[in-house]
Amino acid sequence: MKIEVRNLTVGYDGGPPVLRGANLNIATGKVVTLIGPNGSGKSTLLKTIARTLKPYDGSVFIDDMEVHSFNTRKLARIMSVLPQSNAAPTDITVEELVEFGRFPYRRLLQGFSSRDNDAVSHALDLTGLDTLRKRPVSALSGGERQRAWIALNLAQEPRIMLLDEPTTYLDVCHQFEVIDLIRRMNQKLGITVVMVLHDLNLAARYSDHIVVMKDGRICHEGTPTEIIREEVLQYIFNIKSQVSISDEGIPHFIPTGSYYPASN
Repeated sequence: MKIEVRNLTVGYDGGPPVLRGANLNIATGKVVTLIGPNGSGKSTLLKTIARTLKPYDGSVFIDDMEVHSFNTRKLARIMSVLPQSNAAPTDITVEELVEFGRFPYRRLLQGFSSRDNDAVSHALDLTGLDTLRKRPVSALSGGERQRAWIALNLAQEPRIMLLDEPTTYLDVCHQFEVIDLIRRMNQKLGITVVMVLHDLNLAARYSDHIVVMKDGRICHEGTPTEIIREEVLQYIFNIKSQVSISDEGIPHFIPTGSYYPASN
């Protein structure tokens, strides 16, 4: 499903706008990554697409339908959200956690259907957690735990997946493990993915399209090779860098310094 953001201005509790006049088109089945400095409006934009925040002005459309026109259950069948931080009861198992993804499909007092069970098993299988389904979530490694939350999202059978910094607090190996999984789900299931990442090299490797935000505005967007460029990174992050292109055509940057003046 495609997403269209039209002239979006958003703030918190009536305060000054954090996001100003954002316009963005996200094509069906693409992986789109939001990058930018802290406080640039990335998470605010993601929350507004997810309908967690109501904009001061402008609208978000899902396949030409305004996002607030969906009832909550229908929207949850279309869109899943993985926030920055998650918490689960210490004694809950992986399987029990993933089962929460089926709530948009269940009726009051109705038990799990065969379709629900199949969706949970399929999500566990896709994320490589089938053999860990009875293990407490608290006993998992960081990468396994993040895969369990992604499995919950997959059990929703979404057509859009929103992920806010899905690699936060993970070591390098688990970062690749999680982003590899997200990309495979996108390619295998055709899910439209919108995520916030701080690691620019991960964004370059796994994204179809990168959106750059600064000071509450979308200031650049394009393919990884169009965005991961020394002059763009200087403007956005005020850093010196060296950018090279791999044999696969993927840009890779190495930060070499800051343009901020040295303090005395």
